[in-house]
Amino acid sequence: MKKFLSVTLALLILFNLTSCYRPNTIFRTKRSDLYAVTCFSVPYISGDPEWDKLFIMEKDSQGRTLYKYIASTRYLSDYSDDFVYAMVICQNSDENFAYYYDNFNFILSEDGEFSEEEITKLKTWNDWEKDLDY
Repeated sequence: MKKFLSVTLALLILFNLTSCYRPNTIFRTKRSDLYAVTCFSVPYISGDPEWDKLFIMEKDSQGRTLYKYIASTRYLSDYSDDFVYAMVICQNSDENFAYYYDNFNFILSEDGEFSEEEITKLKTWNDWEKDLDY
């Protein structure tokens, strides 16, 4: 009986510890740097890796990353669609920091379509293919 109680208690503790672990949280994803840049710079996006998707579109020779971020807006009343789309540029990132130009590193779309002109303008704002200047 004592052994049964010990095993049961151990299983309950183990169950409680493992149930708190969420492997897809924002700071545990493969590209947590890009999730963080998006969450801190783009309005309407809070970063829900369970629902949001991130697609790397292009990289320049200096390490900048152009990516498309699709965010669920199921809690927002401003959008009638289920998603908001952002094209975002991250200047650079390392283990501890992600660098971006605040207010100039993204464009938004309600339908997910971005024209070449819009993307070119975004790249120009973010010094695409120019030397990094810290």
